Amino acid sequence: MASRVRAAIDGAIAAEHQRRVELRSQAHTIAALIDSALPRSVTGAAEPLLHQFGLDAALVDVQAANRRRAIIEALGTLRRDRADRSRRAIPNPAAFNVPTGLDDPPSFPVCFFPADTCDGAPAPNQCDAAHALLTMFHDSTGLGGKFGILAFPQVPSITSSLWYGFMPPFGGALNVLAQVLVTGLMGVYTTFDSPLASLLDIGAEARLTLRLSVHQGKTIQSTESVVVSMDCSGSSTLRYHPFVDDLFVLTLYSQVQDDEPVAIQVSADLYAAGRSDYGHGFLNFNTFFDDGILVPALCLFLAPNAIL
Repeated sequence: MASRVRAAIDGAIAAEHQRRVELRSQAHTIAALIDSALPRSVTGAAEPLLHQFGLDAALVDVQAANRRRAIIEALGTLRRDRADRSRRAIPNPAAFNVPTGLDDPPSFPVCFFPADTCDGAPAPNQCDAAHALLTMFHDSTGLGGKFGILAFPQVPSITSSLWYGFMPPFGGALNVLAQVLVTGLMGVYTTFDSPLASLLDIGAEARLTLRLSVHQGKTIQSTESVVVSMDCSGSSTLRYHPFVDDLFVLTLYSQVQDDEPVAIQVSADLYAAGRSDYGHGFLNFNTFFDDGILVPALCLFLAPNAIL
């Protein structure tokens, strides 16, 4: 007999995929409508403006490329030096009271490690259910054309998820706790070195969001935490945030019904938007051997609803 819990997990993954496809389609449709309404003269308006102020566009591009190489090299050095620092104490993977069969109701409290399955964003992103690990990378530049003044679709985040499932022996209040360890680097920077940057739309954004969701039937109950959100704009700026075994704890209180399989999703959303060819946003959790987003324990406690 096929596993009902496995079917519930697969159904939730399929629904999430469909939701992301619809969001991307809507964003591109809206951007195409806006772009079609703009006068064609807007496309090449910025470069003559630079010449009027005495700027050589070709020289600006060379300087921007050199500045970007210097930033990438400096950030790489920062990450390599990280190994010389003492590591933080991190929790060991925890698993107890895990049932033998996927459809067997667990005893509570219960902690799961590793994940039952995973759902990764496109390459170079990877997911590893056996180690409850997501290794992810996302970057963005060039939105809105060379100078960021053209229409572009709403930028969707990329998402990877770890999935768990169980069969509740009774209905009640479910408390879900996910420990999430993050190691990597994220940042934003611009490479246009001129006070004229304020006349253009040059900038970047980057955001890391962790989300915890409980799926049962057609009901989804979720909570999320924006871990770090940063942005920059204008002339030659740089902001970055390193993670070294940083621990974040997500907690969700939800209601579940008995004898209806539950799928639990722990996901990481990476958002980056680099406006113009001189704006860059990135999130990197997959370059070094210890990079990644790890869930050493997903713990549940189920209590029956009290009847007063």
